[in-house]
Amino acid sequence: MKFKVADLLSFKKKSVKPEPGVQYHVYSLPGFDNRQTPEFLMGEDIKSTKYAVQPKTILMNKLNVGFKRVWLIDQPLDNSIASTEFIPLSVSSKDELNLQYMYYFLTSREVTEVLKKASTGTSNSHQRINADLIADLDIDLPSLREQKLIADKLATLDSKITLNQEINDNLLELLSVQQRQLIQSRPTSLKSISMLATKTMSGGTPSRKVDSYWLDGTIPWLKTKEIGDIVASFPEEFITEFGLENSAAKMMPANSVVVAMYGNTSGEVSWLPFESTMNQATYSIDSSVNEYLYVYLRNAKQELHNMATGSAQQNLSKKVLDAYEIPVPDDEHLDRFSRLAKPVMLKIGQNAKQIQTLVSLRDRLLETLLG
Repeated sequence: MKFKVADLLSFKKKSVKPEPGVQYHVYSLPGFDNRQTPEFLMGEDIKSTKYAVQPKTILMNKLNVGFKRVWLIDQPLDNSIASTEFIPLSVSSKDELNLQYMYYFLTSREVTEVLKKASTGTSNSHQRINADLIADLDIDLPSLREQKLIADKLATLDSKITLNQEINDNLLELLSVQQRQLIQSRPTSLKSISMLATKTMSGGTPSRKVDSYWLDGTIPWLKTKEIGDIVASFPEEFITEFGLENSAAKMMPANSVVVAMYGNTSGEVSWLPFESTMNQATYSIDSSVNEYLYVYLRNAKQELHNMATGSAQQNLSKKVLDAYEIPVPDDEHLDRFSRLAKPVMLKIGQNAKQIQTLVSLRDRLLETLLG
């Protein structure tokens, strides 16, 4: 049966002014990007009014809907509030709607593309939607039983994805603990990335005006939006050999360390388990101690971000990153760490590949089951 989303969900915003001395769980954009973990903040540290978070709510991000920052909340934590960058959507017709089914509908590729095209803003990087756009969406709603069956199948895949992500988080934390203990217990010397690396480089973008640089391309081309997770996301775009030869794009070997250099993503660090080219906003490191560099830089990403400079946009540069110094133990202990870390990073890469496969399967099922 056909419905408008407005027939099933209502936009109910209840503003909350955080009180000093009160602890809040804040559903924010940074919290979503951090494995969908609400931030835990004191009222005095929250500088703006927020929305109250009610049970059985979907928080739909207004900003840059292509990132799919959509939060499904069954029972919120105590003192839960949400950034006003989210649209809180509550069930208005419980007899006809499974909320988890609606969540998957709102995160589907078709809906995302419709909302992206309707977004407005002063710049390409800050495009927003409003509640009316969501309310006007058409949805074909099967029976409650079918909704639950579909939602359960998709949720099973999401659970497997989350499990692999948690395993990778724990493996990386183990390496971080080992590295901190090594640095604290052994004499170290400061060495720049360029001193430790076999090669560092930034990339480039083949001309979009030349079809032969892009059409039927098979060479992965990495952008900064694909950097940030423990392992870099597999690129959305591909270039041709001709595009590689006739541009500043460069090929990075598998098991490189990649750092985002431009704008809000500057300082983000990922492991690259596959060969890829990259754009000019990306910096890569190839060395015999990549595992050590990766773990250290991953934990220093806020410091790296703070080093970005510029008037219109805060950016890092290859020169700045080449000169960045990190504490390094003697060769014997550095080699020990590398030997410990190599199989761990291999496992992290394998888990990331499985995550990618599961995400692809989930998205295909999503289109089929909701189609």
